[in-house]
Amino acid sequence: MERLNYHPSVIASALTGKKTCTLGLLIPHVANNQDERMLAYIRLLEQKSVDGILIGTGGGADILAQLAEKPLPTVTIAREVQGLPVSGFAE
Repeated sequence: MERLNYHPSVIASALTGKKTCTLGLLIPHVANNQDERMLAYIRLLEQKSVDGILIGTGGGADILAQLAEKPLPTVTIAREVQGLPVSGFAE
């Protein structure tokens, strides 16, 4: 494989059910809470077959509720969410 300079495609490996070892990081703009835009980014990350999403302090509860319905592991940063199966940590 080295002689041929072959490198397996991470995306192709993900199609066979393997993990991609990638995380999506969403840091919403605090002044502009644009839920539609956040949902578009979440769909993009799903298409890229990320293994999980880290989401910053922004993002409404409805966005987090939609993420909680997906099989994609989600962790919030600097925010704890009560009543949703979303992991979080805050200082």
